[in-house]
Amino acid sequence: MDRGDHRPKPGLVNGSRVAVTLLVIGLACLAPVLLYRLQDATLDRTDSQRKMIESLRHLVDAIRADQTRMFSSKDEATLQLVHEVSARLERLSDGLDASLGRLESSRGSFEDSSSVLRAIAASTAQGRAERLREGVVAEYGRAVFSLDSDRTYVASPSIVKLESGRLLVVLETAASWGAEGTAKVKKVMASDDGGGQWTQVGSISPMFWPQVFRCASGVYVIGTQRHFSKDNNLVISKMEDAAGARWSAPAQLTRGWSVVAANTGVDVSNGRVTKTFEMIPSMAVEVAQTTLRANVTVPIQGGVGGPSWEHPPVLRVEVESTRGFVAYTMVRLAGVPGAASDSPDRLLLFFRILGIDAAANVLTLRLERFNHYWATSPLHLAAGRVLAVGSGSNVYGGVDWVASAMNADERADLTRSEAWSFPDPPVGNPASVYSGELRSLFDIAFRADAQARNSIVGFDLRGISSEAEAWEAGFGSVYWMEGVVTRVRDRHGGNGKLLSIMRVNNDWMCDLAALVAYDDHLADQGGGFHGRFLRYTNVPGLGVGHPAIVYDEVSDLYWMASNVNRDSTRRWRQPTEATDAEPALHITPFSKCEIDRSTLALFYSP
Repeated sequence: MDRGDHRPKPGLVNGSRVAVTLLVIGLACLAPVLLYRLQDATLDRTDSQRKMIESLRHLVDAIRADQTRMFSSKDEATLQLVHEVSARLERLSDGLDASLGRLESSRGSFEDSSSVLRAIAASTAQGRAERLREGVVAEYGRAVFSLDSDRTYVASPSIVKLESGRLLVVLETAASWGAEGTAKVKKVMASDDGGGQWTQVGSISPMFWPQVFRCASGVYVIGTQRHFSKDNNLVISKMEDAAGARWSAPAQLTRGWSVVAANTGVDVSNGRVTKTFEMIPSMAVEVAQTTLRANVTVPIQGGVGGPSWEHPPVLRVEVESTRGFVAYTMVRLAGVPGAASDSPDRLLLFFRILGIDAAANVLTLRLERFNHYWATSPLHLAAGRVLAVGSGSNVYGGVDWVASAMNADERADLTRSEAWSFPDPPVGNPASVYSGELRSLFDIAFRADAQARNSIVGFDLRGISSEAEAWEAGFGSVYWMEGVVTRVRDRHGGNGKLLSIMRVNNDWMCDLAALVAYDDHLADQGGGFHGRFLRYTNVPGLGVGHPAIVYDEVSDLYWMASNVNRDSTRRWRQPTEATDAEPALHITPFSKCEIDRSTLALFYSP
């Protein structure tokens, strides 16, 4: 074969066939990946991807042009391969052309989106420049109401926006914390210019800790009849005009309870209204009580420091009814033969409820350690003895607070008590059972002075040498209060249930919160309203209480306005030891977190 013979040699044909085949297969495999990447293109990658597609298209055209030069043979097998390769390259070329067209089309939409984002950024920057000075987080607030007095304070404000755009604020004034005087008259303030100017337009009385809210059936203010007291019930008033000037007389929603409620804690969502509050079972008009159905032996051994002091006995007690009792609260057995205090023949024994079996009418009870100060040997109790709610104290360190809530259809007349559902039973605080462990693990110092412990047992208890010994004996506990409820409805995990975030007494640590969940998804079908304890957690801003929490659908975030402790590790002094550097902000000698309500802060949670 001479140099002028251009017929394809067998080796060249086979090699070319392999090369072209591999190229086609490679491009065919690469095409889906390229198409996927093109569909997910963003503005900063469109130019480079377009150049890549154009290069691939040129390569395909060049390969197609070379086919004629490479394959001039009449060999049938070679020609068949050429036709197959040409068809594949044609389809690939068409696909690349279509992809390039889609890329050019999407580029315009990306540029449009980019212009919108740039406009938003520019508007935000302009707003910051016009409204906020450097280092300022928010505009300086305007006073809704003020007093020129160092003996009267303004407290418990809450706000609502009417359909007309008018803002209403309901607040209270008092000569001192807990004083009823002027505090029972709530002032209704209004603003028609977005909060620039405020005037009083109405009043509501009698009521304490008011909270105003708006729902489908109207505008309401809910609160309590009094401050801490026996038979302190929830009351509600309804706005009777469109301006907030006229309100109905407060209607009573509960009877015979002792309610504690902050001026926050109402959620309006999913067509339901929910209000959270706390109750003190021992201060109800009629405290829960029952009788023993069977004899009980309490295996007390050795008095203070003895075997049953170190390992308090746990009993399963059969009773006539468990109704009205709440897990983790204190109960007492009355009329126990023995010798103690002012009633030598009527000894009391105190227990904590560890569990309730309502179906079997059985209570699981743990003997409290401080019983060993007057009982040192086993006690045999006959059926028929009375078991009742324990501590009658109204002192923070000696009272059980149980969490509860009320839930109603927002279209109902909420001044009618029958419109509301309540969880039965309320939710007890499990920390009350583990006060000893909490002291060991976290060095918690509860209030357990003589006044607190005597208010629990109901007589002058002698023999306790120090408050450290009183803590060891089981006096004092972690209590919770002022629950604020919001529905968990974010788009990345919300389950639609209601979450009450409760602040915890500051004997422990700043920003500690207890979480209680309520489920109302069957309430409108007569399925009831249920609550359960979740856990303790850390929530910045909860150390001082009374926060306001809202969910924002646009940002899919929860926002909370509350106070912030400026320095939770600072050693605040007692009143007799105060200095300019270490002021007197303790409310008890045991506080590890001070109620510092001088600094307002905005928090968010995803």
